[in-house]
Amino acid sequence: MFARAFSRFASLAAPAPQRGWNAFVLPSRHFATAAGGANPFKNQLLLTLSSPSEAIYVRTPVRSVTVPGSEGAMTMTNGHSQTVARLKAGEIIVRKGETGDEVERFFLSDGFVLFKSPEDDSGCCTAEVLGVEVVPVSMLDKESAATALQELLQQGAGATDEWTKARTLLGQELLSSVIRAAP
Repeated sequence: MFARAFSRFASLAAPAPQRGWNAFVLPSRHFATAAGGANPFKNQLLLTLSSPSEAIYVRTPVRSVTVPGSEGAMTMTNGHSQTVARLKAGEIIVRKGETGDEVERFFLSDGFVLFKSPEDDSGCCTAEVLGVEVVPVSMLDKESAATALQELLQQGAGATDEWTKARTLLGQELLSSVIRAAP
């Protein structure tokens, strides 16, 4: 059964010159560029920042982006190594302008980042930050988050069922991140 299923996918892959973990390399797909030709930007980081409900940036040139990785915050600039990482609740800092003096801050509830090397001769790397919820930090209310955290901790105090314990723990992490990021 496995051999039959695998043979379907093996025909899609191009054989690699060596054996090992990369014995089959899927051929890369190249899509047509947008009308108007080549990328107008050179050697810049192109940021896409979006949630299921909206796209805040779409391939917008920025100086750097700092994201809250699950292992700690990471700052990415053009030329960063390729990365796929899970993001935790926290602040995203976008630096724009020639010197990075224009700063925008967003709050991310949870998500992923995908950082890719240039796909053409422009030298532009792309960072795609995909979040469950992404809002400007200015929309956060520290007092409301602190009140919600206190209520959550009171409800979870002395809980015996696993669902309430898990809900309390996850809510505590999220609300603590909101309190830290709020102005």
